[in-house]
Amino acid sequence: MLSISFAGLGIAIGYSVKARAALPVANPIYPPTRMFGGIAWAAVDGRATPLAAAGGLTAHGAVFLAIAAWRCHREERRRYR
Repeated sequence: MLSISFAGLGIAIGYSVKARAALPVANPIYPPTRMFGGIAWAAVDGRATPLAAAGGLTAHGAVFLAIAAWRCHREERRRYR
């Protein structure tokens, strides 16, 4: 679940900006999302993941994947039209 959220964010950034601008755009975005790292360690330690944290992570993943799909579709329309 955690990797899906970050993959969606990376794809959304990749389709939204040029290659040279991707790193400066991603740097201020990724550190605040590190707060979700506790969810991954809870799973490794065998502790229960808080329901609110899992719900928030699912919501972020859905939003990032929706943005990535929208930007991908827009890029494909622009490129192959």
